[in-house]
Amino acid sequence: MSQVNFFMLPEDESEFLRMLEARGDTRLFPTRGIDLPAGLDSYRLVLLNRNLGWPARVDAIELEVPTRATTTLDVFKDRHIELARSYRDAGTLFSGRIYAKVGWLDSPAANQTYRRWYDALARWIRQRYERQDGWWVSPRVKVWWQEGNPLSFGGRSDGRAFGE
Repeated sequence: MSQVNFFMLPEDESEFLRMLEARGDTRLFPTRGIDLPAGLDSYRLVLLNRNLGWPARVDAIELEVPTRATTTLDVFKDRHIELARSYRDAGTLFSGRIYAKVGWLDSPAANQTYRRWYDALARWIRQRYERQDGWWVSPRVKVWWQEGNPLSFGGRSDGRAFGE
């Protein structure tokens, strides 16, 4: 299992999504289905890499615009990264994360591609954010926190000063 826990404000998430789009190999979908970008309002998203292929089972169903295809992803065998988005509730910012089960694919070459893809996304966050208690905090979130807004570290919310 590989994961990076982070705090992003909407502007930070927009930067992250622009980076994903610029890569050219990554597409974003809601967790329980594959949707065109109009459906990016769910809390959990799935990242798929075109170089690794799409999941083995995809059932296309014509709904309203946009077209949606549903799929069941095997957490071990399907080549995807889960993106849980940071969100605000009652003034508290809750952490998000990227998460992948790396190393379980049948092909060593696919495992290497998968690992490199995941590592590139994790590295993007780690190079731009500051580590705080095992979470990565964007510069915007750091300022937001220093202004007295609470963060929820794994379900706990406190008013600690940054760095305590």
